[in-house]
Amino acid sequence: MHAVDDGARTQVDRVANLRRRAADGDDRLSQLEGANSSEGRIEQCRSPEREKLLRLAQAAGRAGRQDDRSDPKIAGADGAGLAHAVDGTGHYGDAVYAIAVSVAACLRGGTRVDVAWNLDPGVTPRFDPNDAVAITPGGGRLGELFGGAVDSRLIEAAAAKPSTGRVIEIDCNPIEASMLGVEPGTRLRVMLAPADTLPAPLWDHLLERDRIGLECRLDGDTVTDSMLAPVDGPAPASVTLTSEAASTVWSPRTTLLVMGGGPMAAGVCDAGEFVGWNVVAMPGPDAAVGLAATLSPIDGVVVVGHDIEGTGRVLQAALGSRAGYIGSLGPEDVRAAREEWLAYRGVTDTGRVASPAGLPIGAKAPREVGIAVAADMIARHAQARD
Repeated sequence: MHAVDDGARTQVDRVANLRRRAADGDDRLSQLEGANSSEGRIEQCRSPEREKLLRLAQAAGRAGRQDDRSDPKIAGADGAGLAHAVDGTGHYGDAVYAIAVSVAACLRGGTRVDVAWNLDPGVTPRFDPNDAVAITPGGGRLGELFGGAVDSRLIEAAAAKPSTGRVIEIDCNPIEASMLGVEPGTRLRVMLAPADTLPAPLWDHLLERDRIGLECRLDGDTVTDSMLAPVDGPAPASVTLTSEAASTVWSPRTTLLVMGGGPMAAGVCDAGEFVGWNVVAMPGPDAAVGLAATLSPIDGVVVVGHDIEGTGRVLQAALGSRAGYIGSLGPEDVRAAREEWLAYRGVTDTGRVASPAGLPIGAKAPREVGIAVAADMIARHAQARD
């Protein structure tokens, strides 16, 4: 546990609030995008709080050192942590997978969209090959790349409407360098490509959260051809850049969605992070319902709390998804009330719900419960693979 004085707690609360506000803006853009795709247009929604957030993170000494997928976490006397928050996708991690639905909507609607991803492992303190950003006309952004530090550069490059993909080089100015935790003048190499020039099946694979490779053949810094490279067996996400080609492997991380608050939710989050999952904590159901509906067989969701309607909505969405693990935590009467809520709405096949979530190891304390839930999710995923 870490003791935190009132001033530090206020600062962290402010960061968390700004992150939530930035996420709300990007999430609204994604919703508007889907609603307007059939008419071939996208209504832009910008999040000015994003830049404020980055500056605040820098002032707090976190820029370039902390994974942007998690908020600062306070552990008080009760051991409860403030939650793990968002990247700029509104979908919390694995950005290239999160933006796939929006990119596909753009392509169906005939709207131009350019996609950018990092080609330089090791240059910045944090490198994730799954980071990517989609840029729509007018400067709309979906996804996360370099914590948004060079978004203006990417928007400017996309505004030139390149006809094919190309490798662009960005020499970080002092502000960008400070945000990224690198020296001024550090050179970043980024692939920027119109989405419609990449293989069409790519977006289907990403929508299905498949492990997939993409090879872009190069003539100088210009992409002359691109092709999918199926990946057999387990393989980590990676990027390889040579003078002849840029090869990228995208590999999804297991996502664990935890809906609810309090010590038990924090314990589950801690356990999920310990095993290396992409943990998403949401205190309320509205955004959680949308994410739960998109989960894949490698992912899981756990609901906590006495909000029967809220937790019921998330369980309903998860049962309609391909989620590999669905857990219900809480006292027996609360869990029964959730099942009654589902049954009243015609959802009676709840055999996929682990209730109570977690292996029966006698866990009582929040961290013990978290370990039991993580172990249960690992075991069920292993059974599904066999």
